Parts: sequence; C-alpha cells; structure tokens
Amino acid sequence: MKAVKKLTALAVALGVALSAAACSNGSSSQAQPSASASSSASAASQTPTDEAKPEVVLSTEGMPTVTKDKSGNPVLSFPPGSTPPAGLHVGLITKGDGATVGSSDSVLVNYVGQVWGKPDPFDSSYSRSGAAFFPLEQMIKGWIYGFPGRHVGDTFTISIPPELGYGSAGQEQAGIGGKDTIVFYVELLGTYSAQSAGDAHAQLTHESVPVSVTGELGKPVTKIDIKQSEEPTSISATILARGSGKSIKDGSNVIVAYAVQSWDGSVFSSTWQGEPAASIPAGPQQVNVTSDPQNFTSALIGVPQGSRVLLLVPKSDGDTKTQQQATPALAYVVDVLAVMD
Repeated sequence: MKAVKKLTALAVALGVALSAAACSNGSSSQAQPSASASSSASAASQTPTDEAKPEVVLSTEGMPTVTKDKSGNPVLSFPPGSTPPAGLHVGLITKGDGATVGSSDSVLVNYVGQVWGKPDPFDSSYSRSGAAFFPLEQMIKGWIYGFPGRHVGDTFTISIPPELGYGSAGQEQAGIGGKDTIVFYVELLGTYSAQSAGDAHAQLTHESVPVSVTGELGKPVTKIDIKQSEEPTSISATILARGSGKSIKDGSNVIVAYAVQSWDGSVFSSTWQGEPAASIPAGPQQVNVTSDPQNFTSALIGVPQGSRVLLLVPKSDGDTKTQQQATPALAYVVDVLAVMD
C-alpha cells in the first residue's frame, strides 16, 4: 500500500509538469475524432474486438475531392447529389514512405472533418494553426480501423459511417446527425508506438551528471541510477544527447517519452512501460512547454527535437491549500520525439 501511495504522489507531480496538453483548442461546436469528444460516443472509446473489425475498402472511387478555402485550408468537396459509400472507405491521395501505423500507435496529424455533403468542416486542425496528436485507441472506431497500415507522409480521405463514428446520437453541437457519414482529410505527419524513443544518432554530450542511464539512444530507458546523495535544489536540464531537429520554444507542443526515478530510490516508472497504479499510461505524451519557472517543462526550451535530456526537479513539501501532495526529488530522462509547432 505504501508503494502505491508513493506512486500516486508521483503521478500528481507528473500531472503538474508533464501533463498531456489538451488536443482541443476549438469551440464547443467542434467535434474531434476522439471518442471522448461526445458523451454519446463513449462506447467507441473502447477498442473493439477483432471479431467486430469491419472491412476497410481502399479506393478513391466515389470519395470527395480536396480543395482549398480562401485561407488556403483544405476543404472536402462532394459531387452534387452524391451518396456516401457503405462501410469504411479510405482513399489514398499521396503515398508516403515513412513508418507504418500500428494498431496501438499514437499519430501526429493535420486533418479536416466534414459531414458528407455539407460545405463546411465541423473541425479542422488547420484553423488552429497546429497539428494534433492522438492515441488511436482513444479514437472513434473509424480511426481505430482506418489508420493502421497507413504510412507517414500519406495524405488520404476516410469515410466513416455513423456506427463507426459518433453513433446514433451523433454530435449535435457540431451538426453531426445520428445517420450522418463523416469524412476526414488527413495528412499523416508521424506515428509513435509505446516503444518509440529519441534519435539513435543524437550527438552525445559527455557532460558529468549525477545519474547513470540504462537504455541506448533510440531505445527505451529501462533504469535510472542515482549516483550521489545530494538532492537537486533547483530545476535544471542537461542534454545527454543532442538531436538535430528544430528547437523547443516557449509555448511549443512537444511529443515526449520519459522515465522518472525518485531520488530516494523508491519509485521508478516510465511511459515506455506505463504504470496503471499511478495513472501513467504507456506510450508517448503531448506536453505544452511553458516559460513559467515553477513548471519544469520550462527547462526544455531550446532543446532540439531528437534529444535525450536529464531533468532534475527538487522535492516538494506539498500544499494543503491546493491539495498538492509532497513529492521527493525526481530525475527524469526525457526523449523529445517531435516538436509539433
């Protein structure tokens, strides 16, 4: 029981500083492809069984075309009087040569969602000027089944009947009826499994640090050993291996994988393995980086994509007024998988 309590306290610390940034920045009238976007679609948030797997038809025949609006953003165009195809259809527009999406992956995408036959999108990542990051297992069924097998670099349309979308209740605020087929145009920018890590070719910095890390570059971190008894007294970041991608800025949304070790040696957990008792899911997470010095994501500003970083965080005595629990000093090893903006 004591170990579980320590893990719970650690989860609070993670929730404060490395919490997943909300993917929805739009108004309440928008409906994202996440099943949680609508309480009426809560059943869709459960990964369907293999027995329920629908056929995915790969064809552009009868699918809408993609045009641009006045702002240059993609809009789906439907032939007058056209009817949606039956079932789940994927129309490949451009074939990419990147990694293949797995059924349990998280994806980085730009997308537009539109009801079949309607002129305006109900949601668009382009209108928010930033790509979106989604774990497929939390998506509507049309995404769960339509994305695996696609490749990074692909652009495609995906036509989703109501039973694989928002169900018979639809999404009223977004103008989606219970009998509506919805269509997405997608640019697939990245795909990440629970074992995704930073750049295997990142440049080692050989700086002296108070921890040793088990886990090669490009592979998960499996252990962090604290080498000194003196705890950190301030937030600090040391790049263990420098990537070559674009640098993190104040306000950047970043995809990370990380492991964390308490200074007293009592707790180790990571996104590579997950820890249900501490509500730490397996798989990469989206983080919003802030320059607020009280938030240790601020130490990531200036770090390039692909890097492996050591973050040291001093202990917290907690705060009864805010119900923030006390946490030990922590050592994080963070792999920066992608800088989204």
